[in-house]
Amino acid sequence: MNLLKKITSLTDIKYFWILLVSIAVFVVTLLIDYYDNPAHTPFNVLVGYGIAIIIGGVWAIFNYIGHIKVNVLYRKSKDLSSFVERLVLDKEEKTELLAYMEDYAQDLVHQGRSYKEATAVAINQFKINEFDRLSKDSTIFHLPAHHYLIGYAFVATVLFVLWLWIGNTIISSPFITVLEATCFSYASGFIVAYFLYKLIDIMIYKKF
Repeated sequence: MNLLKKITSLTDIKYFWILLVSIAVFVVTLLIDYYDNPAHTPFNVLVGYGIAIIIGGVWAIFNYIGHIKVNVLYRKSKDLSSFVERLVLDKEEKTELLAYMEDYAQDLVHQGRSYKEATAVAINQFKINEFDRLSKDSTIFHLPAHHYLIGYAFVATVLFVLWLWIGNTIISSPFITVLEATCFSYASGFIVAYFLYKLIDIMIYKKF
């Protein structure tokens, strides 16, 4: 169920407008190619395809980078609540940890520390304990699974099948053919991006 929720979390995508530009360029190029001469692809049309692919590649890079999060243990934090909120804990655990850290910081204040200094000490003490506990298993980056790409690939595939059915049973037109090709191409692109992201994840984990 959790995996299904991740796959259907289509709002997880970043820089969606760049992807839309790529799709728009691809559709326009396909239409020009189809109406010009389907049997021959001129150089300017090839350029159009190339631009669409490049823009799609730029989106893939920006989307991946946009999802990278630095492990909270490596970030600087000035506030206890914001620090605890970024931890991968459930709500009850966060509440308990925040209460413990606030009590610890308050004890330091009673000992003569300023609240700002006490907060920094409490956070650093927690980080030290976590580093000792996690040892080498603590990674610098938190990388999401990007399951939403599978969801987008599924949606694009469904649209491809729908347009294919319409084109074969109801009405056939160049525009429908273009939509078929676009949906199929970007469904494939989402799957390729998913596996590329996985490959990059492996490289990052090995490096850090």
